Amino acid sequence: MNTFDAHRLCQLAADHSVADKMMERLFQAYHTEGLNVAEPQTLERLGDEVGLDPADVRKLLGGNDYAKQVRADERRAAECGVTGEPYVPARKNRAATVTASSSFAGTLPKPPTTIRRPPPVVDARCCRPRRC
Repeated sequence: MNTFDAHRLCQLAADHSVADKMMERLFQAYHTEGLNVAEPQTLERLGDEVGLDPADVRKLLGGNDYAKQVRADERRAAECGVTGEPYVPARKNRAATVTASSSFAGTLPKPPTTIRRPPPVVDARCCRPRRC
């Protein structure tokens, strides 16, 4: 599935201060509802749902607005090792493309082998000079 237009739609949403809503709606549409987020009709509807002007979304989808910005994002992602989407920044200068959970788990840091106990809690009501 080519999500290039969905990424351009996110750029438009950012210019209208609804980028977070747009991203959330796209993820929900694709991962929960099984919608094809490469279809222009779907993108138009989703954009409208987050408050974008439908005429602006149609103009975007009919042209090349934000294409340079999305291509620049793709280049930066490739430099960080991103090979697909969605991806999650996992470690410094590394990213994990979300695929099977077993392969994703290998990118996460290992838990500590020892657990540090927190310092004891001191009850402030009993604290007096030389008694804490």
